[in-house]
Amino acid sequence: MSEPEAAAGLETAITTPSGRIGTTDHGDFVDSEDEYEFDEVAEDPEQYARGSYYPTYIGETLADRYRIDHKLGHGGFSVVWMAYDMLSKTDVALKIMVPGDVGEHEYHI
Repeated sequence: MSEPEAAAGLETAITTPSGRIGTTDHGDFVDSEDEYEFDEVAEDPEQYARGSYYPTYIGETLADRYRIDHKLGHGGFSVVWMAYDMLSKTDVALKIMVPGDVGEHEYHI
């Protein structure tokens, strides 16, 4: 398999959630005039580099059970993802908190 063919297969594997053949997530179209609004509401990428946020990605499976489908939102202490629970066959929201005392405090609230 050539490198471009392998890359095309990888892109398909990443953007096509397992179990949903025939549907591809192309993301949302963002007009360049609206792009600044997304930068203002997106979490700081540096938080991932410092280890504050767990680097989850679309299509990833957590705990051999939850397939990550879409990011719902974020806050100072967590990121919330829409996921598919492959055991119960339902959509769920997963809140992944930052490690340490701050995330632990939010967990107990």
